Amino acid sequence: MKHRIRFVPIVLALSLVLALALGACSAPAASADSPFKYYKAVNIGMTQAQVAAATGLTGVAETSSFALPNTFNYMDADKVYGVSVVLTDDLTVYSKTVLYPDHKVLAPLTAKPISQTLCDAITDGMPRAEVVALLGGPGVECSRTVDSKDGTTPVGTIERWGNKDGSIIQIAYTSDDTAHTALFFKGR
Repeated sequence: MKHRIRFVPIVLALSLVLALALGACSAPAASADSPFKYYKAVNIGMTQAQVAAATGLTGVAETSSFALPNTFNYMDADKVYGVSVVLTDDLTVYSKTVLYPDHKVLAPLTAKPISQTLCDAITDGMPRAEVVALLGGPGVECSRTVDSKDGTTPVGTIERWGNKDGSIIQIAYTSDDTAHTALFFKGR
């Protein structure tokens, strides 16, 4: 259990940095499902070869200083949409994060506008059902992680809600489906 608690902030930080780095670009017109096509194609426990086959893409090792070992990004030909995966030592997926260039892609998938005030109302330990009620609907799952040692025990998920200006609320949920961290990022 101690290992998992230390691991959650690392994966959450990686997911956040990747999302913010990719959010610096502007998104081309796309259907609401485009940003999540590759994310949805990848399942926890897949091998690296299965990820390549499911996405039709070639993984590129993430070499930035914040990347966890065995992190690979699978991006479409235009380098716009994709999925980042972190692999165990036996090269199976234990974490996946959607990659997209701008948080504005979340707006059509969010039930109502979000704000800093709404984010501030979310407390540590708040059940997912209460968060969903507060924000007017479910968020969009953007990252999922399981324990890297056994490959099945849930560690947590990250969901986001977005506005047309690119502002988002990002919530990290623990394995018991309670809010661990709620962050608000202003749009541009």
